[in-house]
Amino acid sequence: VNCAAGVCTATAADAVLNVKDLRAILQHGPLTIVSGSAAQDIEIDTSFHWTQRHHLTLDAFRSILFREAVISEARGAVTLTTNDGGSGGDYSFTGKGKLAFWDLRSILIVNGATFTLVNDIKTLASDIAANPSGSYALARGYDASVDGTYAATPIPTPFVGTLAGLGHSIANLSIHRATAKKYVNTAFFDEIAAGGIVRDFTLDNASIAADGRYSYIGGLAALNEGAVSHGAFNGSVSSTGKGSYTAGLVGWSTGTVSDSNTSGSITSVSAHGRNTAGLVGRNEGTVTRSSSNATVKDRFGACGLVGDNYGTVRFSSATGPASISDQLKGEN
Repeated sequence: VNCAAGVCTATAADAVLNVKDLRAILQHGPLTIVSGSAAQDIEIDTSFHWTQRHHLTLDAFRSILFREAVISEARGAVTLTTNDGGSGGDYSFTGKGKLAFWDLRSILIVNGATFTLVNDIKTLASDIAANPSGSYALARGYDASVDGTYAATPIPTPFVGTLAGLGHSIANLSIHRATAKKYVNTAFFDEIAAGGIVRDFTLDNASIAADGRYSYIGGLAALNEGAVSHGAFNGSVSSTGKGSYTAGLVGWSTGTVSDSNTSGSITSVSAHGRNTAGLVGRNEGTVTRSSSNATVKDRFGACGLVGDNYGTVRFSSATGPASISDQLKGEN
């Protein structure tokens, strides 16, 4: 790696920038790391942080891979650029990988778009209500147990913007929607609309229960017409309403679900239900490179991965048990 005037550029495919050198440069001023066509990707394999108000730029010919945590502890700034000369690249988070900001006034720019940093559900819902097409990012993980139990979907506004989870989790979300009304959907998002993107975050140890009839009930979204990427759900989703689709991630999807997974329990005890599934209840879009090991139970139709499928499912699998308690006949 060749470093000069705050810019470090890879000069070989296996170029390595020592984290001590990285922190030393970033401590005294802004730092730009460029993979160039030699290395192509930027891979972060060691955690690091900085406490100065300095700007870190990661400029990749193709992809940026976060395998460990990168943390701005001051009012800093981060710019991520992918496919700078290459194609087919993206930024991603695996293992302990995350990008965190302690100061919500910090700046995040991803491929030219400036993101608003948020760190709680109430603010995220309010910001989306004011600007449904905005770009938002989770600055840190959030423990939703302090919110108590939601009586309705926390984010009811149809979302057409981008939510970047940056590898973080929202833990202990609790929703209990007690209603006998028809067409009342329940999930973290009511609707990810066409053009909306939700990516790179986990709902961990969540509990979602709904009693609505002829509704869509999911962990992450009731309806998805946009794109869910690298999303995960761990917890329980249950429904008692007649004729509803119930699933771990999305109730009804006409968009895309990719590189996502679910675990926990998905249950419906409806007298006359639709399909209950580990990942997507009704799919009219595309599911790819996704999985579920959730336990699925229903009185009528239980499916490990996808319930009613009118779309495409590729490179995906389910390993959790799926079972029905009885065979119903006719309309109940």
